[in-house]
Amino acid sequence: MDRKNLYVSTHEGIITAAGTDGKVRWSCSGRAPLIVHAGSLITVSEDYLSLQIIDRRTGKVTGLYSLPKYLPVNENTFAVAGCSRYTYLFFQIPSQNRILCYLINK
Repeated sequence: MDRKNLYVSTHEGIITAAGTDGKVRWSCSGRAPLIVHAGSLITVSEDYLSLQIIDRRTGKVTGLYSLPKYLPVNENTFAVAGCSRYTYLFFQIPSQNRILCYLINK
């Protein structure tokens, strides 16, 4: 959630942005977990093969980062860290003792 929108991911693989007035702003494919960061929404693609960066205003995918094919569908967590002009996304897979790191260019 940010000041203007609430973001929801359904079990069917749809992400929806609804305004504070309850009106749907946009919908696109994707799954939880969701992270609101700067002007973007970071999530997993519907097929679990990519991390996707979504523009929060339009719902358009602005970046894709490939995920390994062994990713467990229901076991993953995100963390975002920023320093100076770089932003890093960490993706944890607890059952495999793995942490993947992605540099997200702005």
